[in-house]
Amino acid sequence: MSSGKICKKLVVIIFTVILCLSIGRITSVHARSVDMEYVSVVAKINSDGSMDVMEYYDVRFDGQWNGMSRWINLFHHMEISNIAVYENGEPLTYHSGDPATSIEEITSVQNNQEFRYWVGPVGTFVAIERGGSVLLDWSINANNTKKTYAFQYRVHDAVTVHDDVAELYYQFMGVDSPRPFGSFVVQLELPEGANQDEILAWGHGPLYGEVDILSGNEVRWHVSPLPAETMFEGRVVFPTFLVPEANYLSKGPGLARILEEEKAWVDESNRERRQARVDLYGFPLVLVVGVGFFFAKRFQFSRYHKAEFVGDYYRELPGTYIPAVLGQLWNKNKHKPEMIMATIMDLGRRGYLVIQEFAPEKKGIFSRGRKTDYRLIRQNKPIEDLSFYEQKLLRFLFWDIGQMDEHQPNAQVTLGQIEEFTKKKSNRHTFHSNYEGLSYAIEQTTQKDDFFETLSKKEKIIHFGLVAFFAGIGVILIKWSAFHFLGIAFILVSAVGALTIKGMTRYSKKGLEDYVRWKAFRKFLQDFSAMDQHQIPSLVIWEQYLVYAIPLGVAKEVIKQLQMVFPNMEQDGRQFGYGWYMSAGMMNFEGFNRMMEDSEKSIARSVKESYKVAQSKDSDSSGGGGGFSGGGGGGAGGGGVDFR
Repeated sequence: MSSGKICKKLVVIIFTVILCLSIGRITSVHARSVDMEYVSVVAKINSDGSMDVMEYYDVRFDGQWNGMSRWINLFHHMEISNIAVYENGEPLTYHSGDPATSIEEITSVQNNQEFRYWVGPVGTFVAIERGGSVLLDWSINANNTKKTYAFQYRVHDAVTVHDDVAELYYQFMGVDSPRPFGSFVVQLELPEGANQDEILAWGHGPLYGEVDILSGNEVRWHVSPLPAETMFEGRVVFPTFLVPEANYLSKGPGLARILEEEKAWVDESNRERRQARVDLYGFPLVLVVGVGFFFAKRFQFSRYHKAEFVGDYYRELPGTYIPAVLGQLWNKNKHKPEMIMATIMDLGRRGYLVIQEFAPEKKGIFSRGRKTDYRLIRQNKPIEDLSFYEQKLLRFLFWDIGQMDEHQPNAQVTLGQIEEFTKKKSNRHTFHSNYEGLSYAIEQTTQKDDFFETLSKKEKIIHFGLVAFFAGIGVILIKWSAFHFLGIAFILVSAVGALTIKGMTRYSKKGLEDYVRWKAFRKFLQDFSAMDQHQIPSLVIWEQYLVYAIPLGVAKEVIKQLQMVFPNMEQDGRQFGYGWYMSAGMMNFEGFNRMMEDSEKSIARSVKESYKVAQSKDSDSSGGGGGFSGGGGGGAGGGGVDFR
């Protein structure tokens, strides 16, 4: 198997493994979707311990949506008032929920409670309080648009006053929200009068969230993104004199307990962070070392034989096989688009095709089509004696693209047709399938030449033993430890090991001898113009040599040198390309080179087109800001947001 196929399969395996291990479930794709791109919460603590909150939601709707809901879970001593809802700055109207004036009955389960209620027409909202939960639902008409919704309310007795400090402990979003948020920001304003060092703040939720104490009366939390069913909680401790009228008193000290709780959560979160860093940074290390190990083994395996030929130049063709077979040998069993062009030229040279340059007709006054195109014309020579690869290529070009019988003399297909074929999406799969079929055909054609050899049975057992060992470590780490990325790395290393054994081929003795001779022949092609004239083969021989120069990657250099040695493209009255290449103008190597370049680029573009189908800060337990911790969950608020 070629290294290119190994890389393609490796990409598929990496994508599949990461997808399967990182996604707990895959939801089906619906005709509509909703994206909460940005949420901003502005909160203000009042002197009586209440908190005024304004939540802003920037929402992008795809498809038709008819409602949005927000629910909040409160402690028993708390109440909510001053509720208002806005759409793009315009207030919505309160709806009593009277069935007589409603349009739909809704059933919703929140906080293990069933809510059954009636909603009003577009532009209205309902508010329902039950068992410590408050549910708001407003009717909307949103279809393929972006809107901003604001939800305003006041939480009474949001602050708990201890003997030594006052505390706000509040979930700005709970675990009940089934949809993710792009970015979630909370800005809290405290009453004036405290110094910045008298304020302590923590954040609970995703470990990459951050909390900052901006001043003596301003705290900011930020997380991006906030996943679905994930809590976003803030806790702030400040002097009691900022809320002199507060009503909810704990009748005891609170700071020591709060610090102890936060320290325990922060220590656990920072331990998780350290594990995550080992996991994250160990991932590329294991991957590089493991993959390097298997590729080193592959490299060591490939350098087994030693060639007998040691010359600098080889002046004759080292083999009589077709140029596509040379391409397989030169590229270590990898099929490349230029091998198609080399085969087309070789079939022309051998009398199966004529390559004709022509100026295509413009389709309109402002047409920007090709100035020059090339036509492949079948000649009256049977193709049954051609190789499997050559026959398949002719059928692909003339039958699949040109819609003509490849056996029929004068059947035609143009380079423009080949390129236009893949511009239609419906044809790309056909082109891709045929190109892969050509790759298979040349592999089969090359097998009889015995260029390559693979691992012995003993070597395969040892290799697969290492593959199984790495896979076992990966499964253990993923299933029974926190080092999931390390586990993925070991599994990927194992996958690479499994793939490299298929690609672990080396030149056989014969293959290596042919390869070094072709390498010397390539050097001869690059340097022949500097040799004595009598050492240079005749022009008709160069027609054959040029065909093999294409898979060797030196065709341009050969043509430049031919211009120097045969400036008129002829020798002894015979024109270069006589009988198989027809120029639209004066015959010269510049035009021939342009034909080769245009053809190679066009085929490469078509092949490429066909393939279209197919770091956070540590937490601070002192409360001075920093990263979030993973504890908490004891604050009021929470709830979630959903749509209908």
